[in-house]
Parts: sequence; C-alpha cells; structure tokens
Amino acid sequence: MSRTLSAEALLAAAIAGAFSFGCGGDDPTKPGPHKHDECPTIPTDTDTDTETPTGDTGTGTGGPVVLSTEENLTITFVEFQQMCTDRGGKLQTHATCAGNNFCAGFHFNKFSKMFMEHTCKALNTCGGVSCVVLPEDLGRTGEEVYNNTCGPACHGGTDTFTLWIHPDSTEEATRAKYDSHDLNYFVTMLAFGSRGMNENGTAFANVAHRNETHSVAELERVMAHIETLPMVPEVFTIVGITEDLN
Repeated sequence: MSRTLSAEALLAAAIAGAFSFGCGGDDPTKPGPHKHDECPTIPTDTDTDTETPTGDTGTGTGGPVVLSTEENLTITFVEFQQMCTDRGGKLQTHATCAGNNFCAGFHFNKFSKMFMEHTCKALNTCGGVSCVVLPEDLGRTGEEVYNNTCGPACHGGTDTFTLWIHPDSTEEATRAKYDSHDLNYFVTMLAFGSRGMNENGTAFANVAHRNETHSVAELERVMAHIETLPMVPEVFTIVGITEDLN
C-alpha cells in the first residue's frame, strides 16, 4: 500500500508549527534517542470517528512529525504486535482518548482504520493501539542498568530484591501473582512504569518509566539480573491510607 499523508495530517502541521521542540534528536525523522521532556502535548480532536493526527508533516522543523498515514483494512493485532517487536518497541492500547502515547513509533486507529507513523509522544489518534519504539541497545548489562537506576534504592540494595506487598494482600498471593507473569509483562512495566489510583483518590507512581532511556534488550537483562537476587518480601505502606506523614 502506498503511504500518503491525510488531509487531517496536513492540518495537524499547522497546529504543530507553533512548537519548536523535537522528540528524536537532531533528525526528526528518526525516533531515538527519545527525549520525552522535549515532546509537547498538543491539542487533539477527540472525535472517535475521524483520523486527526497532530504534528508537523515536514522533515526539518524540529517539532513532532507525522511521517505517514495510510488506511489498512486487513491488519490484525498479532501482526501489529509483531511489527512492534521487530522494531524494538512495546504496545500501549487506547480506549478512546487521543494524544496520550508515550513517544515515537506508530499507531493504528480502530475507528478510522488508519495506520500512522510518527516521531513523538501525544500523536496517537482516538482509540486503538500504539507501538512505542524504545532506544537502541547500548549493550549495558542488567546489573549495570539496575544499579545505576533506582533498583538498589527501591528494592533494598544490590544483594537482595525486596518484593513489595500491597497492605491489602499477602506474601503468598503476591508471590503467586509475580510468578504468574511472563518476561514481556515485567519489561513492559519497566518501560511504561507503574501508575494508578489509590482508593482515597490520590495517584500512585511506584515504578518510573524507562521507555525513553533503555532498550527492550536492556530491560530484559535487568529482569534476568533480578532473578539472580534473593527475594525478600515486605509489606509497603501508603501515605494517607495506612500511615500519616509523622
């Protein structure tokens, strides 16, 4: 199929023209290394029936770039997932909301059936799935990545691995849940972080996202390193729910 920029993509160029921040380094047509803090969040159309990518369709402005759009009436989720794996990426699904993919990659809109490649975050359209392409493998070992990020500080040092247990759960249930997940699950968690809502309405951010700094292979090596560490279970507390500040 030939790839052509839609009318909506051309319109998006006008929207993105006011922004001078890039996401893909010096060459805006390349997705890495990612620079999340430099990717602006651009207003997006929330109409789920239309294809409305936001971003510059040029190649030299330094802003977020929509590289191509095309209709695809045959692609399956498995095919999309394999494409993402081949590109060294991880998947994000979007129920309906546009403008919330994490960084450079490609997106499929389940409503309009449009496939789009882009160079920045916040360029997905309403509903569907995105592939966030992670940086290239720099060859860092799992131990090196673990020790140089928040691994030791967050999980009890370099010689053991603290398995954090939610105060509403048990050691047995937590360990069983941990053992039930595969490598892809944990790598995706490291790539996108662990965030959500507490029951009292506060948000939690328990694991930082690494999709802009580490490759899939490096995150896989991190998990391999963790498997070599003795696991020590410990219940964590939640400020405002199970403990106060003082």
